Amino acid sequence: MAEEFKRKLIDYAVYMVNNAVEDFSKTVYLNEVTAAAKAIREAYGLKEDEEITKDMLDVLESEIIEKKNGKAVLPLRILADTAFYSLDKSVHITAELTNHCKENSFSSGVCFTEVEVDIPLGLVEVKNLVQVHDSGVIINHATATGQVHGGIAQSIGYALSEELLVDEKTGRVLNDNLLDFKIPTAMDVPDMQVDLWNWMIPQAPTGTRAWANLLSFRQDLPFETPFYRLPV
Repeated sequence: MAEEFKRKLIDYAVYMVNNAVEDFSKTVYLNEVTAAAKAIREAYGLKEDEEITKDMLDVLESEIIEKKNGKAVLPLRILADTAFYSLDKSVHITAELTNHCKENSFSSGVCFTEVEVDIPLGLVEVKNLVQVHDSGVIINHATATGQVHGGIAQSIGYALSEELLVDEKTGRVLNDNLLDFKIPTAMDVPDMQVDLWNWMIPQAPTGTRAWANLLSFRQDLPFETPFYRLPV
């Protein structure tokens, strides 16, 4: 995918330096595009009427470079602006990749919960939570951690406060609002420690696993109260 994307960038750069782009580049980036074309022609000893070819260019970090001397000649930001706004040749420079996955690699995790139970009153307070998850390469640590926080908040509500009340005769939901259907608030959710095991998964092309509100409920305990279905 990276090679395809680079090829498309170079193709458009070749178009820019070989053509009088009359609209966006001429009015905004005329000097930069003209200087780039001149630098490339000087490096390869080309005359004004000789075309610059794609084998003369490459992409390095955020620049188009001429390959002979490795000199940066055109920033990718100029190329991107021109490709998007050009009236002569406006294109979306994209690349696509598909992967036929023959092995599944599931996310997994474990949650340790400390709770305090007032036996006479039947009150349960979650005091502390520690989550450890394995989801391969973590692309965005903040959003991944946020998914864990959201999943745990949902599980606390499911276990301790949420109850869907339905009229048995009519089938009408009796608590179809957030006043009567008690979801947890910030006061009900403790500070959480979330650790993500960040490593390359060989089964996935980018080393990642599926990542969402990963929860696991114990259904094998002999208790009827929802409290005992906290994630473990």
